[in-house]
Amino acid sequence: MLRVSSKGQMKKGLNLWSLNWSARKGQPSFRDVVRIAKSIGYQGIELTFDEENLDPKKETEKQVAQFKVEAASAGVELPSVATGIFWKFNLGSGDKKLREAGIAMGKYALRLASIVGTKVLLVVPGVSEASTSYRKTYDFSKESVLQMVETAEKFDVTIGIENVWNRFLYSPLEFKEFVEEIGSKKVGAYLDLANIVEIGHPLHWIEELGGRIVMVHAKDFDSSVGNISAFRHIGKGNVDWKEAVSALRRVRYDGYLIVECPPSFTPGLRNPTFEDARRLAEENSKALDGILK
Repeated sequence: MLRVSSKGQMKKGLNLWSLNWSARKGQPSFRDVVRIAKSIGYQGIELTFDEENLDPKKETEKQVAQFKVEAASAGVELPSVATGIFWKFNLGSGDKKLREAGIAMGKYALRLASIVGTKVLLVVPGVSEASTSYRKTYDFSKESVLQMVETAEKFDVTIGIENVWNRFLYSPLEFKEFVEEIGSKKVGAYLDLANIVEIGHPLHWIEELGGRIVMVHAKDFDSSVGNISAFRHIGKGNVDWKEAVSALRRVRYDGYLIVECPPSFTPGLRNPTFEDARRLAEENSKALDGILK
């Protein structure tokens, strides 16, 4: 598991979803994207992996390795890889074929992460389904992650289990127990504080998970809306980020705060351009500067 120092000097990272960026959308090149990210204050980029971006059927190892070269040339780190693939290939599903597909994609993503020098892969551990008992979901999910551990150890990449709206692992105690039962130093917690606001208290999660936190997503949530449309840019919702950063420092976390704020988090913004996304990413960077003082 990634360890943190006592200084609490967190870095700012930008998830590529925040720019609505894809290698296949005719947008700026990745080389330009990393330089833009650095120019607006980010030290790292979180790559995003799905069937349209960094797809194993469409990308060669050489093409993936070029991301590392281009980031390094700009002086930007690639601390993590995020993916939504596990919503489709549910690691806790009662369907064995779906679980096996998810495990296979997870192993591919771990290898991909190692090629670009990334140390953390975001993994959604499972999605609870009415047709599968909670206990079976728990067991299936744990077994799926366990089957990925050997690959994580081989490639020296940490599996970051993310707390999401999946009707599963909604207590910090249960979440911690899940991670601990897997029993690998290559499995930790990818913490998303905005995902907690409607189901609990972010500080409780930070206190319970402590040194198991390997990465943190940064966004906000408007409780007055209270549904999937309530996610907001940093400082535009109900996450007390000053308090959260203080709590993260108390547990000696000094990793990245990865901004995961696509333009859609702006109410009323329709058909956003790349420039809209860049502007909002810069605003989130400045918001974090104020919080990290």
